Amino acid sequence: MSFLKYIENNFDRCLAVDFEYRMDVTKTMPKKVVCATYKDVFTGETWNFWEHDKQSFHPHFDFHNNLFITFNAVAEVGCWLKLLHGIPKNIWDCMIEHRRLYNGQKEKFNLLSVGQDYGYLDELTKDQKEEERDLIIRNETYTAAQKKRILAYNKKDVDLTAKIFLKQVADLETQLKIKPENYEDELWNCCFHGAAQGGVARVEAAGIPVDLKLYNEFNEAWPMVKESVINEFNKKIDLFEDGKLKYEKFERLIRRLKLLDTWPRNFKNNKLSMNKKIIEDRYGHIPELQLFLELQKLNRMTLLNGYNIGEDGRSRCSLQMFKTKTGRCAPSTALYPFSASKWARNFMKPALGSRLFYLDYAQQEVAIQGALSNDKNMMDAYSSGDVYVWTAKQCGKIPKHISNEEAADEQGPYVETRDIFKQLFLANNYGAGIHWLKGQLKSTMHMARYWKKKFSQIYKIYFGWIKNEIDRGFITGSMHTRYGWSRIIKGKFQKDKYGNWKPIKNSLQNWPIQSTGSDVLRMAMLDVQEQGFKVCALVHDAILVELPLGDERNIKQVQRTMELAAQKIIGIPIRVDCKEIKGNFKQKKKNQQLFETIFQKIREYKNNKASPIGMYASPNR
Repeated sequence: MSFLKYIENNFDRCLAVDFEYRMDVTKTMPKKVVCATYKDVFTGETWNFWEHDKQSFHPHFDFHNNLFITFNAVAEVGCWLKLLHGIPKNIWDCMIEHRRLYNGQKEKFNLLSVGQDYGYLDELTKDQKEEERDLIIRNETYTAAQKKRILAYNKKDVDLTAKIFLKQVADLETQLKIKPENYEDELWNCCFHGAAQGGVARVEAAGIPVDLKLYNEFNEAWPMVKESVINEFNKKIDLFEDGKLKYEKFERLIRRLKLLDTWPRNFKNNKLSMNKKIIEDRYGHIPELQLFLELQKLNRMTLLNGYNIGEDGRSRCSLQMFKTKTGRCAPSTALYPFSASKWARNFMKPALGSRLFYLDYAQQEVAIQGALSNDKNMMDAYSSGDVYVWTAKQCGKIPKHISNEEAADEQGPYVETRDIFKQLFLANNYGAGIHWLKGQLKSTMHMARYWKKKFSQIYKIYFGWIKNEIDRGFITGSMHTRYGWSRIIKGKFQKDKYGNWKPIKNSLQNWPIQSTGSDVLRMAMLDVQEQGFKVCALVHDAILVELPLGDERNIKQVQRTMELAAQKIIGIPIRVDCKEIKGNFKQKKKNQQLFETIFQKIREYKNNKASPIGMYASPNR
């Protein structure tokens, strides 16, 4: 029996499905469902439904005993939710499975490109799709001829999805070398991926509550107060002059931080690099450089446009599950509160009659590393409550008697040491070199080598395990998580975005950890939703949950559900921290200070704007 036959035997029908719809103002959720087409991929039977067929639109097919085959299931689930149909139990998403098959090889995973991958070159063209979508979006009503045309277009999408599915199942069986005894597990993995897409659709539908009054107040006044805010914080680093960044001042700061010798330079002019990602990845723990990056963002900002707000006053954007090589869910654009600057998260606020909770896995990657590698030291570090403090103590950089709270105190003497070891820990996960460590530890090369060796000795079981995983990946050509996410490895080098060749070992170093973490978050989202809780946002290793006032359920139930979801994936629970957002979303001191300073300047502006000689009298200042 083939894998395809096994799938056919497990369901009443296997139905390819596609909807056409008009989107809301956020271009995220369906505002109106126009039509739907279902097709049995084995018999070829096809069913079409138009918007006025209300009775027919009700789930025509059983949502428990059928497999629903989609291409980007978030859109289809959004339509089912709009029609109040609920979500099918079994979903197969051809886009996600194609990503899994070619993760690390291909960059395009839309319907047309995947169809072309399988040799279906003449089914649809990009221009045709854009033309038909324009017809659907442009009109509120349709003539009989237009209806016929739209349904024919929708049927083409369904036909192509059905063809892709049949080819894809065979590819999965061949490329992943699936044996008959593993058919059940593999089908479960695929349906788990589809269910995660359904969960994301529910998150998008929920949306993030926003303090609209505060948000609009900021956008109204920001152009007039921007320069004053930047000047206020520039006093600490002295990099800007008349609103412009001065390279000479930047070089002076890097010299003062004693990083000049190791700082990366631009190839063409040999000047110090100001690349945002380089600074975030390598020097993100240094307060002066954190402030520099923040002021750069503020200097470029004309309005706060990172909150894509719908008609109901909630922020939404498309959340693309499995978007990255690690399978991590990521927003499609920067139009997302958790993609904006951290200080700007303060605009999130519980809706009237609701409570808002932010729940995140505490030091998730460490727990996963310890569980997957069976490194006792790693597990002891995690059990200590603060892996960075534990590691620093083992290296003799923090006294044994110092508590985790004392070491993490932002005003205490050990916070910088803790941050350094956090960077050291994370850097070793990504294979950072000795020169980088020297800069981070502010030490000599000799001492940097010493700490790197010491660190490797403490966690030698983990480092031995990850080396074996990478070696196996190079030999077999792929790496896999326990729940079926994959990465294809072709060669030991790849080109970066600048066209330069670089070894891929460093990117593989943490792939099993982050990919497993993505599985953990997916399971947590689904389990929390299954219990009837409203998930408003997904943030790497955290979720935002909204509860109505007076809800008898305890938020500790959500915490426990998330901990047990992790246990399903890695065999041990992962601690979950919980923070209630009672007013606006509060941040760490430095981010909170930035937010409060901005609104102090806004209040000053509002108080003085009527005065012709006031500080903010001229909008051109």
